[in-house]
Amino acid sequence: MKISKKKLVESCKTIISSADLDIITEKIVRRQVEDKLGLENKILDNEPWKGYIKEIVNKT
Repeated sequence: MKISKKKLVESCKTIISSADLDIITEKIVRRQVEDKLGLENKILDNEPWKGYIKEIVNKT
């Protein structure tokens, strides 16, 4: 399955906006995005996705 950057960004922002910012981690965001988008488990642990999500989390 091809991963859409647009859907990835939207999903990350949605997850982060409803999360407890004191406990949310990049790993938690990756797992929740994988579930939300129906992706293979741990697929977002690979580059370039891992770095891309890290960037989104740090900007949000």
